Amino acid sequence: MLIRLVNPSNCAEFDAYICSAPNGHFMQTSAWGRCRPQWEWQGLMEVDSQGEILGAMALLSRPISHTGRRQFYAPRGPVVPAQKLAVLSCLLSSAQQLVRQRGGCLLRMDPQIPEEDPRLRLIESYGFRITAIDDFSSFQPRFVYQIPLEGRSQEAVWQSLDAHTRYNIRLALRRGLRVVDAGPEGCGAFARLMAQTGHRKGFRGRSAEDYADILVNFGSGAHLWLALDGADAVAGILCIHQGAQMWNLYSGASDTGRYHKANELLQWHAMTWALERGCRVYDLRGVEGEPVPENPKYGLHQFKRHLGAQLVRYAGQMDWICRPVSYRMIRLAQRCLQALHRLPGQGMTAARSQLCRCLAARKSIFPMCAERKIQKN
Repeated sequence: MLIRLVNPSNCAEFDAYICSAPNGHFMQTSAWGRCRPQWEWQGLMEVDSQGEILGAMALLSRPISHTGRRQFYAPRGPVVPAQKLAVLSCLLSSAQQLVRQRGGCLLRMDPQIPEEDPRLRLIESYGFRITAIDDFSSFQPRFVYQIPLEGRSQEAVWQSLDAHTRYNIRLALRRGLRVVDAGPEGCGAFARLMAQTGHRKGFRGRSAEDYADILVNFGSGAHLWLALDGADAVAGILCIHQGAQMWNLYSGASDTGRYHKANELLQWHAMTWALERGCRVYDLRGVEGEPVPENPKYGLHQFKRHLGAQLVRYAGQMDWICRPVSYRMIRLAQRCLQALHRLPGQGMTAARSQLCRCLAARKSIFPMCAERKIQKN
């Protein structure tokens, strides 16, 4: 077996494998890397003697300010068939070697591996610490909802919806709402809808340019559907289609859209679109916490369950710390910076500048500290 390193200029074969793999994910493609310009994208590809790809792993990396170190992240990777433990082992070893060579101190990944999977023992044997975080403080949510579509008719999917959801979809149609594929030109309206949704739910929406970048970079694989009440956009959904899967990446609605049940209409439109193109699953993405009434986010669980979706539990976030001394110093500095942000006015600015100068002065100490620790052990 041979490992090949690819970059955005020679990644066509890599992307084709990710798109065709049953457990592939759009975040492992170079298109997602182009949507994250603050990160550098690289791919590791394991091939056999005939050049056939056996597994792949995309890595995003970026420098950690004032430290001379980098952090690496494999979003929803690696992508390896479940039974190919030797391929997974080789990819993990190659990724760790690359992180060491490039001065990394942390490799993080969150593959689509369920709880209690035998592969987890292999991953832990490579020094990864698995953290089962149930909220959105991790890079990717551990709990997702998926709607199975393979082998099902549109009528079967319709009947799997909650009766009240079916009523709401019919209500939206009776009230005259219609769905359009808006393209990049609709990103301004969509950004406003996401801002309103974020204000209600306590998150910060992205800019219209960010949404447009996704549509441009994924091309025909990305769709922005808007629900219109007359000429006004009252709800929107941005989806990514890849191979036999589709993901609901972002969705938002105004108060008018919520009143007219535009969210349910858009989700039904996305489901039928995916069915017509032979998708085997429609992924509604993440939720926080367990689906119990005591959970403040229980309403989102209920909304997705009423769409006929099933809860999928992944193992969680997996961290491999390459240089423990550097990592601990960086985490301490990051916590200090977070505390300084809470200081008022010029006091915060002066204290932060002083901390950054200290970090820069100690930049050359990090490798020496790590070497001493290795020699001591």
